[in-house]
Amino acid sequence: GSQNGIVQLKKYYAGGGGGGADASGGDGGLGGGGAGRSAPSGVSAVAGTANLGAGGGGLGNLPGQTSGAGGKGVVILRTPNYVSTDSACAPVNYSGTDYVATFKASANITVGGATPTAGSAFDYLVVAGGGSGGNAGGGGAGGYRTSFPGGTKLNLNPGPNTVVVGAGAASPGSGAGPGTEGCNSSVGNIVSTGGGGGATSSPIAYRATGKPGGSGGGGTYSVSGATGGQVGGCGNAGGN
Repeated sequence: GSQNGIVQLKKYYAGGGGGGADASGGDGGLGGGGAGRSAPSGVSAVAGTANLGAGGGGLGNLPGQTSGAGGKGVVILRTPNYVSTDSACAPVNYSGTDYVATFKASANITVGGATPTAGSAFDYLVVAGGGSGGNAGGGGAGGYRTSFPGGTKLNLNPGPNTVVVGAGAASPGSGAGPGTEGCNSSVGNIVSTGGGGGATSSPIAYRATGKPGGSGGGGTYSVSGATGGQVGGCGNAGGN
């Protein structure tokens, strides 16, 4: 996972899902990554935490149980100028110096008052939806892009601007096959890519490497992890 203090100091986002195996399951990464589960555990793998863009946990060969779904992404925007949103899922808080809008679902942000005349520069954190775990491989975290602290800010036009929060990938279900990719998050010209799905070792017909994404999905003992595909942001390759 990656640490960012745009809202809260030392908060982690975009943790990868832990792998699953026949004998043991791995912990998810910092930033809400779902834990993987082993076949002997008799329980399903853990989903990635919502609104952190976390990957879901992988699952060992265990019919009747499921691998973990990916966690939904999040978009956070911070500016000293007045802003508002059109959704209760995107609250705006004033810190005393800055307005901070936290988008837990897609909505619009309006720059300025009722008759805005100028745009605004924003610090941003844009995290995509996490990938789901497969039959062993953990799901990759959603792509992570940020200007905070000290990076190039995002300029938005006066009036309403669309913010998209990417959904996490659904679990492939019982007797899990490969995981699937999370959905992209975006605002303005900033786009973060959804996390890659975890690989599967069984059934053989679906055996493949982890899928590419903002962070690549994890591999299994018989196939490799995928390369992280986020361009211009923070994304990591999936582990084996």
